Amino acid sequence: NVLARHIGVDAMACLAVALVGLRNLHILDDLKHHTLGYGASGGGSSSSTMSEDGYDKRMFTYHPASQQVLLLFFAYQVKNTYDSYVW
Repeated sequence: NVLARHIGVDAMACLAVALVGLRNLHILDDLKHHTLGYGASGGGSSSSTMSEDGYDKRMFTYHPASQQVLLLFFAYQVKNTYDSYVW
């Protein structure tokens, strides 16, 4: 019974958050290119693509996906806490 609850609730919550993350993967393009060492030309150069000029845009831009992930995670935590007390 407990195993079924964990498989159902945990798997569905993980799947929902993963789908929202995959749909909004383009938000992390700058970070991916910087981490993998791609230059401005898209090649394998070691120049940094994350300039300090774009700091405000990267840090303070609202992305609706972040709100969706937060709400999904909060709902999962509330349900998990409720189930822990009831079961």
